[in-house]
Amino acid sequence: MKKIFHALLWISAIATIVSAGLQLRTPNNEIELKLVSRDLLTRAINVDGLKSSYIYNGEPISKLWQLRYVITNIGSTSIIGSGERSSLIKDHITLKLTSGYKILESSLSSDEFTIENISDNLNLKFLQWKANEATEILLYISQTEEVTAPDLQINEREIIDGTVTRSSLISQESQNMYLYEYLPEIPALFLKWVIIITYGAILLLMPIVIIDTLNKSRKYKNWCKEFMGEVNALVQSQPDLPKDIKNWSNEHWKCSGLVKPKIPKDKSKDTLLGVALICFFLGVPLLFMVSL
Repeated sequence: MKKIFHALLWISAIATIVSAGLQLRTPNNEIELKLVSRDLLTRAINVDGLKSSYIYNGEPISKLWQLRYVITNIGSTSIIGSGERSSLIKDHITLKLTSGYKILESSLSSDEFTIENISDNLNLKFLQWKANEATEILLYISQTEEVTAPDLQINEREIIDGTVTRSSLISQESQNMYLYEYLPEIPALFLKWVIIITYGAILLLMPIVIIDTLNKSRKYKNWCKEFMGEVNALVQSQPDLPKDIKNWSNEHWKCSGLVKPKIPKDKSKDTLLGVALICFFLGVPLLFMVSL
């Protein structure tokens, strides 16, 4: 069993390194849209005699919202926004606003990007969006219908081979995150592959180990049923012969005329080691899969 577990460790380590290397070499287009704040500016203030109101271009606004987002290229390569090598299906990325709202004003914190308001959706344009580059989006919107809280959505299919992840800094709206997602990108990727490969190796090898152990135990019990009478007779006739066949030497077996079976060794240490390794491989990665 010890050799099998050693083999499992080597297989897991080699496969993890190879898989992680392949993943790190593969460029990907991934964007993170992070909600920083969402404030209803026209919320009633519980102060006697104090009232506030907002007017936009001469029209009163009954419900005015301020949204603040940070959008970041968290992929491993630049996203090209125009030309023959463009990473986009169109010449922009569409940020769709929840229906029931109207965009009044929008602005960006970086001059490397431009944003246009088209039918209460935002078109984000750029020439080249470098890895780890970010910009902040500030929106002022009015609510025209009684609907859910305002939010922006990105259709990741507008990005070639792209993915979009979402997060929120608003405590009551923060989605549960797995512990490994708090790690930097490379350690998180490495840990995920360790989990996948380790679990797969254990699931494949454990049935083989169990079947092999049970098979050896069964064969030894069958041998004992068939030959233990002869063993007891030999022990009684030869006082110098050890009573326990586990202590017989090769010379004892040769003189006895019996076929030496495969005697299971005392595997308590191996069993404890196996249990410890299994608990480690199953337990530690599982902790990183717990969501907060």
